[in-house]
Amino acid sequence: MREFAFSKGDFEFLAGLAYKHAGISLADSKRNLVYSRLSRRLRTLGLASFSEYRRYLEDCSGDEIERFIVGRPLRYVVNPEYERARG
Repeated sequence: MREFAFSKGDFEFLAGLAYKHAGISLADSKRNLVYSRLSRRLRTLGLASFSEYRRYLEDCSGDEIERFIVGRPLRYVVNPEYERARG
């Protein structure tokens, strides 16, 4: 059982956001990896679900979207070699 509900719609929203803002295409095979990376962010923000995170992204300034796209969580989904190289 997962700590946070993570629907197909949640993943599609996040994948769409990544594509819209950075041209990053996330295949469905990346769904579990996206969940594990972003669940840390949900804990930090004190959110109870990915649907709450979606609302947060829709309501926030561009800072959180930039953190989602450029920051640690998504960067490792797109380029896991970066994480291994950093040790």
